[in-house]
Amino acid sequence: MVSKKVAIALGIIAMVLFTGIIVVFAYYSTAVTLRDNIIAMKDQEILSLQSEVTDLEEQVTDLQDQVEAQQNQILNLQNQLLSMKPASTAARVINVGLGARDDRSNPNNPFLYVSGYVCNVGAETAYNVKLHVTAYRGSFEVINSYYNIGTIAKEDSRQIEAEFHYDGSALTPNSWTMTPEWT
Repeated sequence: MVSKKVAIALGIIAMVLFTGIIVVFAYYSTAVTLRDNIIAMKDQEILSLQSEVTDLEEQVTDLQDQVEAQQNQILNLQNQLLSMKPASTAARVINVGLGARDDRSNPNNPFLYVSGYVCNVGAETAYNVKLHVTAYRGSFEVINSYYNIGTIAKEDSRQIEAEFHYDGSALTPNSWTMTPEWT
């Protein structure tokens, strides 16, 4: 038989070991919970940063589209300068800062918004001035329209703000042309 002292000693050792196991389990449980919370916070931070990256990528795309539109405008202006007649008595109508954007804020009523200036830089009055606007969806011409401006005296300009409505899906980005015509 086991003596009473040995039994008490074994009981005390068992209680100490049991208490130690409970302390270790409580510590481990707290550590795991803390790590899980840190991981959840980091996952949330990653999602937030990924969203920010997506927003920045969209901004880059928009800025690249704007740069391309500006480059197209520069080419159009250069072509207009090359096509101008050197006669000093002729009317000469050009676009200045004329731009366009596809406005689909109401999908049931989309339109191409055109704004800027049309200027007569010639020495004579330009009559029957109109802006010829075309826009495409792929190779399909969606808009082929005129915006009547009227008469522009020499060295004068007209501000343009016009909407050209169309049906269907979005226009091909930067597929539009805006050409002044006059007599």
